Amino acid sequence: LRSRKFQFTTRSLITMVEDIANTRNTDVESTARKIIYKESLICGLYLGLIMVSIYLLSWLVNPLYSTNTFISGALQLFEFGLLCIFILSVRKLAGGFWSYSQAFSSSIIITLLSVGLKYSWNFILYNFIDRSLGERIGEVVFATVQKELLKTGISQGVIDTNLENMKSYSNPGTPKIFLLALVSSVIASLVISLILAVIVKKNKPVFTSV
Repeated sequence: LRSRKFQFTTRSLITMVEDIANTRNTDVESTARKIIYKESLICGLYLGLIMVSIYLLSWLVNPLYSTNTFISGALQLFEFGLLCIFILSVRKLAGGFWSYSQAFSSSIIITLLSVGLKYSWNFILYNFIDRSLGERIGEVVFATVQKELLKTGISQGVIDTNLENMKSYSNPGTPKIFLLALVSSVIASLVISLILAVIVKKNKPVFTSV
C-alpha cells in the first residue's frame, strides 16, 4: 500500500511539474507572439515612412526619377536592406529565437504595411499633387522602348504594333496600372517573406531551458 501510495504521489508531482512547465511555455510563447506582432507593426510603419520620405525627396529633385533604372534599382536594394535589418531586430526583441511561421508573420506584416504606405503616397501624388506625372512618366518609358526597338532592326510595322499595345500600360497613374502594380507588390511581398523566413528562422535549441 505504501509503495502504491508513493507511486501515486510521484506521478502526481510529475504531472504537476509538467503542467507548470507547459503553462510557462504557453505564457512565453504568447508573450513572444505579442512582441513580434507589435514590433513588426512598428517596423513596417518605419520602413514605409522612410521609403515615402525618400520618394518625396526624389520627386522634389527629379519628378521622373522612377524612369531611371539605376536609381530605381538602388532604392529597391536599400529597401530590402532595411527590411532585413528590421526583421532581425524583431527577432532579437522576441528573444533571439523564432519559428518559421513567426519569421514569416513578422516579414509579411512589415512588407505589407510598407507597401500600403508607399501606394497611399503614390495615389496621393498621381491624383492630387502632380496629376500629369503619370503621363510624363509614360512618355519617357514610351520613348525609351521605341529607341531600344529601333536598335534591334525590326520593321517599323512591328515596332508600331508593339508601341500601340504598350500605350495602355505605360502610364502608372491610371487606375488599371496602379491596381496591377499594387497586386504585383503584394505578391512580391508574399514571395520575399516566404524566402526570408527560411533564412532568418532560428529555432531554440532543445537543451535550452525556458
